[in-house]
Amino acid sequence: MQRDNRPNITHQSYDNLIQEKNFLLQRPTQDQLQEKTEKITSLMSERSHLEKKLNSASEKIKSLEKEKNLFTEQIEKLKEESEKSKNKLRELIIVLTEEKKASEKLQRKIQELQSQLEQERVKNNLLSQQLAKQEKEKSEERVKEKQKELEKLVNSLKNRVGETINDDLDDLLEAQEEFTKSKILYAQKQLEKAKKRLLASEKVSMEEIEKICELQEELTKKLEQLQEQEFEVKQEFLPLNH
Repeated sequence: MQRDNRPNITHQSYDNLIQEKNFLLQRPTQDQLQEKTEKITSLMSERSHLEKKLNSASEKIKSLEKEKNLFTEQIEKLKEESEKSKNKLRELIIVLTEEKKASEKLQRKIQELQSQLEQERVKNNLLSQQLAKQEKEKSEERVKEKQKELEKLVNSLKNRVGETINDDLDDLLEAQEEFTKSKILYAQKQLEKAKKRLLASEKVSMEEIEKICELQEELTKKLEQLQEQEFEVKQEFLPLNH
């Protein structure tokens, strides 16, 4: 009997052979390997680029996180400052309210004092008017007394001496009045001339002449004072009349 030299192939071995064959059939060619290599290289490059972008994005996220934290801190500070400002504003409002109340109270007090002051001013004006009136009446009475005294003396001389000295006496009185008012040299000369004419008549003594001049001077001054008083009273109470 002839011996069979063919290899003894089992079913399992056959399957293995089939798989090896398929593997060999599926092995890529050199071009395919080159293409895959390039693709892998491109993918790796793209991966590296994406990793850089990811790192850059991570850094940017970290920077944004820092900015966010800083901004958050600033917001918190602003909130604190805002709250402090609100509290300060409330305090100021309270102070202003109290100041306003105090000011209104003070204003009312000032108005009351002004009213009282006005009442007192009216009273004082009335009293001043009364005093001025009384003073005026006294001055007028003193003027009348001097006028009577002067008239008595002049009439006494006229009755004793006669009408011959009337013109000279009138000149003396006018000259004395003018000199008392003006104090000018011309009035003084006229006064001296009137005195000399009366003395020359030998009917009136120097003592009587001096007495007449003295009374006329006093009367003239009192009349001027009376006029000044009347003017001052009018000026003082002029606003009241308006």
